[in-house]
Amino acid sequence: MLFLKINFLRCSQKYTTYPFETEIRKERQMEGIAKAKEKGVQFGRKPKLQEGEIDQLRRERESGAKISELMSKYSISKASVYRLLA
Repeated sequence: MLFLKINFLRCSQKYTTYPFETEIRKERQMEGIAKAKEKGVQFGRKPKLQEGEIDQLRRERESGAKISELMSKYSISKASVYRLLA
């Protein structure tokens, strides 16, 4: 019975430190992100189209181009075309 109590205490101590460790890791990660942003690091995926291409896509759509034509010409999905037109 004593063995079970000792094991229970070990497990409970182990699980009480997890949230604390997670919090420390999260703080360090946020510090690293802040330092990277100060250096000018860009996060996320690079845009598939440049500003000029987006303007051209909008002009083509206004002149009557179909969404499927724009999708194939610029190699982007239907959702991306609609998002860029919005």
